[in-house]
Amino acid sequence: MKLAIIGDEISQDLNTVISTVKQMNFKGIEVRSVWNKSPDQLTKNDLYSIKDSIKKENLDIIGFDSACFKGPFPKNEVELENYFKNFMESIEKARILDAKFLRIFTFFREGEPDPKKVATVFKDLKTLIPTDIQIYIETGMKTNTPTIKDTITLIEESGLDNIGILWDPGNTVYAGIDSNPFPNDYELGKDLIKHIHIKDPIGQEEYVKIGDGNLPWKEIISTLKENKYEGWLSLETHWRKTHILSQQIRDKPWFDIFSNGGLEASIECMEVINNYIKEEMYDINPK
Repeated sequence: MKLAIIGDEISQDLNTVISTVKQMNFKGIEVRSVWNKSPDQLTKNDLYSIKDSIKKENLDIIGFDSACFKGPFPKNEVELENYFKNFMESIEKARILDAKFLRIFTFFREGEPDPKKVATVFKDLKTLIPTDIQIYIETGMKTNTPTIKDTITLIEESGLDNIGILWDPGNTVYAGIDSNPFPNDYELGKDLIKHIHIKDPIGQEEYVKIGDGNLPWKEIISTLKENKYEGWLSLETHWRKTHILSQQIRDKPWFDIFSNGGLEASIECMEVINNYIKEEMYDINPK
């Protein structure tokens, strides 16, 4: 297993992100917002600059966190075409970054999750998915796939056998869909999990320091070791020591309004994760 962090959880300043990642002996950065620009606002020049800055410090760019399909279910062909256009543009941005994957969502749900409805349009993604960039569906808090079970339904119904799961159990808990996604939900799709986001909620109230919430991260990491998980574990704390991030800010986790206070909170969480790894004698730099 390898350790990373979503950069804007630390700061909007890329140099601060890079120095903190190196200081904490993490090896990867997941790119979302940088320099107070959202993923969609990052230009080609921005992306090349980000890549060069991270690569020269011998760190990996593990993923590009687009907001693809993070919105209402399309009401017409024009809206759907716009979603698909954004998807293709995000793939190109991931290529420029030399990112290992592109993260996507499954539309905001209305009421209960409806992955079968999403499958009616996602089936057309199959031929658009590239061979050089992995595409991962996140178990999103407000989306139609808040659990691994829902995500598997979507994958099966749409025939997307060339796609992986980005497991974020914190989202599952905060969604109020399943307060205990580990181990049962994990066991359903552990072979499809290609990437993991780590954060720790207290129910649907707030996110807290890793280890202080509802998720047994120490046990999860132990199980990942037993199962020989070789992917990345990426911190997305959403916790701030001085304030609670609102749902509105977490829906659009960009800019200083999101990142402020993240440096101190992220360092504390990175220390906890490093200690969990050491206790498990887990090789975080596998060859």
